[in-house]
Order: sequence, then structure tokens, then C-alpha cells
Amino acid sequence: MLSSKKPVLWYLGSLFIRVGLILLGFYYMGQNNFKYMLICLLGFVAARFMVIRMTKTKAMKPVPVEKEY
Repeated sequence: MLSSKKPVLWYLGSLFIRVGLILLGFYYMGQNNFKYMLICLLGFVAARFMVIRMTKTKAMKPVPVEKEY
């Protein structure tokens, strides 16, 4: 996205695809039952926090970005 001429399209496209896949997964796994969908949501949030905690680095260094004019 950093080198793209239209990074907003890449960002929004990626966002809609990821959200759509997650919602389809919730719908499929939830079997049209509110309790199952809630369990899926709680599991997703718990897994997200676990991945964030496991992949967290102690010192983050900024990445230099070269701009082309």
C-alpha cells in the first residue's frame, strides 16, 4: 500500500474482504443460532488478543519510507 498510487482502495478492499470472510465464517459456524454466533465471536476476540500478545515486540523501530515524486 505504501507504494501504491491509491492506497485507500487497497486498504478498504482488504478490510471488506477480511470482514466478509469472518462474517461468512461466523454464519457458517453459528448455524443460524445466536448462542453459537456469540461463542464464535468470543473465541475470535480471545484468539485475536492471544496473537497480539504472542507477536508483540519489546522495542518497535520506525521503518523508513522513501517517497517517489
